[in-house]
Amino acid sequence: MQKTIFLFTDIVGSTRLWEQMPDAMSAAVARHDALLRDIVLSHSGSVVKMAGDGIHAAFADAELALAAAANIQRRLRDESRHGFTLAIRCGLHAGTAVARDGDYFGTSVNRAARLCDAANGGQVIFSEAVFQHARQPLPEPLGARHLGTLRLRDLSHAESVYQLLHPDLPADFPPLRALSTNPNNLPYLLNSFVGRHSEINNIGKLLTQSRLVSLIGVGGIGKTRLALQASANLLDRFPDGVWVIALAAITDATHIAAHVMQALALRPQGSLSIEAQLIEHLRDKKTLLLLDNCEHLIDGVAHFCANLLQQAAHTHILATSREGLEIDGEAAFLVPVLALPDADFSSGANLPAAASLEAIASKRALMVRALPRPTLSTAVFMLS
Repeated sequence: MQKTIFLFTDIVGSTRLWEQMPDAMSAAVARHDALLRDIVLSHSGSVVKMAGDGIHAAFADAELALAAAANIQRRLRDESRHGFTLAIRCGLHAGTAVARDGDYFGTSVNRAARLCDAANGGQVIFSEAVFQHARQPLPEPLGARHLGTLRLRDLSHAESVYQLLHPDLPADFPPLRALSTNPNNLPYLLNSFVGRHSEINNIGKLLTQSRLVSLIGVGGIGKTRLALQASANLLDRFPDGVWVIALAAITDATHIAAHVMQALALRPQGSLSIEAQLIEHLRDKKTLLLLDNCEHLIDGVAHFCANLLQQAAHTHILATSREGLEIDGEAAFLVPVLALPDADFSSGANLPAAASLEAIASKRALMVRALPRPTLSTAVFMLS
């Protein structure tokens, strides 16, 4: 399957600008949208959609995609007719994706969006896949600067990232907003995140309403993977860190606090109990703790969470369990199964086309995790 180059852009600080000068911002964004559309089309790209305060575009040619991103930055730097200049960040990634109903779906699209999120205003960054897809060196006046290998928020693997250079654009920026720049112990995972994007959003909303959210579901439904991805997405909201505490191997509930201390790389000191020392450490910190696999220690975890949340006002907890903790303030989130094909799928009555089948979350998860060299016929048999 031929690779597509995906471009995402975003206006930095748009919420503040909308609040401070809504009329001027409305005119500026209208001009921004028209300008970006024209630039994408003039570089043989296609506008997939306008997403928020940015654009999602697709290109067949990496050099044209990079030239379009450079021209977006150059043109917007000259747009000050409304009393201010919009700061735009751009991210590009190349890969395969499923095209359906005028949109694209898949990990390549998500990775391009993650790169955009990591960039600074006025900056264009792109992945190793885009770099390899273009001529080397890039045609003048374009250039590339390798920024190193960074972790993005999909947790599957690190990304080698480049900055696009142009004589008319700034060359020096602050560090990228990547996962590795924030305190955490989130692991590298062997597979990419599939589906469940609405669940991720709902978990994020719940954690704004409650400081304890429990992901509840039967074993094997994907609670841990969902919790890890949700935690990675929320990293910016917790400047003092996101910490994963795996409880599966613990058999004694009295060891929970010590296990959390170990995850935070803290050493017990003094005469206070370990739990008291942990609470003192977290008391004024804005931290998210992911307590994974709580079901065999449910009473002990419930007691620990209740005590910690009462005394550490800025700490949030995301728990995974087969049952709820049932303490005050808990928001329970029942983890659903991944989307399945039509009910008559097994009989072949409503067998979707291959492209449509690729968009079904459960089938994509199967392809990624269960089949080393998947074929459509094999996947259909295993899902039936």
